[in-house]
Amino acid sequence: MRKMFLILAVLLPIFALKVNAEDKNVVQQIPIEKLTEIIGERSLRNDHLKAFYYGMLEGIVTTVSADLGEIMITVENCTTGEMWESSFDSSLNSQYLLSISGTTGCYQIVYTTSSGDVYEGTFTIN
Repeated sequence: MRKMFLILAVLLPIFALKVNAEDKNVVQQIPIEKLTEIIGERSLRNDHLKAFYYGMLEGIVTTVSADLGEIMITVENCTTGEMWESSFDSSLNSQYLLSISGTTGCYQIVYTTSSGDVYEGTFTIN
């Protein structure tokens, strides 16, 4: 009996790591690419901008680790056509929350800085 409880105690946390797509507590990192000046060339290295979708908040949290100036955010649900736009000053706020509907679909997010740099990423909500 003791062995059975020990096995359950060891295996139970492994099953808890499974993320259900319908779970509102899901946190999904959004891979962001910086588009460069040369057409067709993309850089996967991005140290200054990170984005996460938080299911519970139904929003995208953007974290900026350097002053990129004014940042314009555009998010589009490519499945439904819904679109959100907002901007924030990264010299004043290192984190920014943009609320979206959380509707199922494939999303594209585009960040445009005041210096003209463009970052983009895609993610899916099931």
